[in-house]
Amino acid sequence: YNLFMNILVAEPMGVEMKRGGGTGGVEVPASDSPAGQYEDCGSGNAGHAGMGVMHGSYKMAARAIVFDSKVSEEDRRLAERVSMGSGF
Repeated sequence: YNLFMNILVAEPMGVEMKRGGGTGGVEVPASDSPAGQYEDCGSGNAGHAGMGVMHGSYKMAARAIVFDSKVSEEDRRLAERVSMGSGF
């Protein structure tokens, strides 16, 4: 899933995929929802001391998603074929 999303979304946007928690950080823009945005920040869920409901923009801890292997041309062709059939 991460590899597929990296090929179809992150690479074309010129961004790096991140995961909550870690020593790095990301800035999250304000949610369009008047109720705010729930953020567990990699803690698992509200029962594990997540950040809770956030309003406005905020910073959270994050780390890069590291891929175990390099993307092959076969991976790219497969992602392209799958995306064409899924409405991307």
